Amino acid sequence: MRIGIVGAGQGGCRVLSVLKSLPEVEVAGVVDRDFEAPGIKLADKLGIPTGNDISWLLQQPNLSMVIEV
Repeated sequence: MRIGIVGAGQGGCRVLSVLKSLPEVEVAGVVDRDFEAPGIKLADKLGIPTGNDISWLLQQPNLSMVIEV
């Protein structure tokens, strides 16, 4: 399952951490307006694509779900 995350503050960072621990989940990308948000920094460390526009995230191939945090 490919999941996108919108919102990378403290809550988004926690959601990303949980989703990365699930073997059946692939995080397709993380979006936030603030590139200094903790979830964006974590995604960068994990090699997960990041962006600041939700339309970019919605264009990711085979996206199963988007979670807004």
